[in-house]
Amino acid sequence: DLSGPLGEDPAAAASSAAATARRSPKYAQRGLALLVESAAPMLLLASKQSPQAFATLSSSLCRWHPGRVFRKLLESLASTPDIEQDARGAAFRAISGAMKVFQWTARCQLYLDVINASKVDAIISAVVTLFKDDWWPRVVSQADTEGGSALAEERSQLVQVLSATLSGEVQIIDGMDTLTAALNIARLVALAKTPAAAFLREGLRRNAPGNIDL
Repeated sequence: DLSGPLGEDPAAAASSAAATARRSPKYAQRGLALLVESAAPMLLLASKQSPQAFATLSSSLCRWHPGRVFRKLLESLASTPDIEQDARGAAFRAISGAMKVFQWTARCQLYLDVINASKVDAIISAVVTLFKDDWWPRVVSQADTEGGSALAEERSQLVQVLSATLSGEVQIIDGMDTLTAALNIARLVALAKTPAAAFLREGLRRNAPGNIDL
C-alpha cells in the first residue's frame, strides 16, 4: 500500500519523509526527498501561474513526459526499501498531489498512461483509486446539473480505465489490490440508484460497441 496511514498530519509526514531520505546515502531516497521538498511545491505554484501549461500532456508549454516521469516516481517509491510507512505515504501524497495540478482531461490521460505502462499491482491500484476519487465527484456534480446523458465523456473514461486495469500482466506484490480498486469503481456505478448511474452502466454491458463486458 503506497498511501500510508490515514489521519496523520501531512506536513509532519512530509517532513518525516524528507528527513528519512536525507539520512540515506541512496539516490532513490534522496530523489524522493527532493520531490517532496522542492519539485511538488514548484509544480503546484507553476500550475497557478500558468494553468494553460497543465491543460495537456503534450504541447509547447509541456516539454517533458508526465506519464513517464510519474510512473518512474511511483515505481521508485514502491521498490525502494528502508522507508518508513508514514514517510512512504507522505511521498505518495506528494506525487499524487503533483499529478492533480493537471486539468481533468489531461490528468485522466495521465492516470491511463501510468496504468497502461506499469506492471506493479500496488502502483496500478493506487492510480485507479486516484481516478475514482477524482472521477466520481465529477459524475455526481454533472449529473445533478446536466443529467445523465451529459456524461458521455465520463462513461468513456470509465470504460478506458477499467479496460486498461483488467488487461495485461500485473506483477502481484501486495495481493490483488488492482482488482479490488477496479471492483470499487464498478460497485459505485452498480449500486447508485440514479439515471446517471444507469447511463454509466450501459458502458459495462455485454456486446455494446466500445464497451467493456464485466
